[in-house]
Amino acid sequence: MVPALRGVNIKELLNEAADEMGGKQLLDFNDTMGDRIQVFLE
Repeated sequence: MVPALRGVNIKELLNEAADEMGGKQLLDFNDTMGDRIQVFLE
């Protein structure tokens, strides 16, 4: 698990993206330490 993703409902994001064709960006944010976190579904 990634601590910065705590509280993010990944299952809900996946359900919303399930019907889309091709890749989809689910998350894109900077955490408190300045790291950029991106999550994609392909």
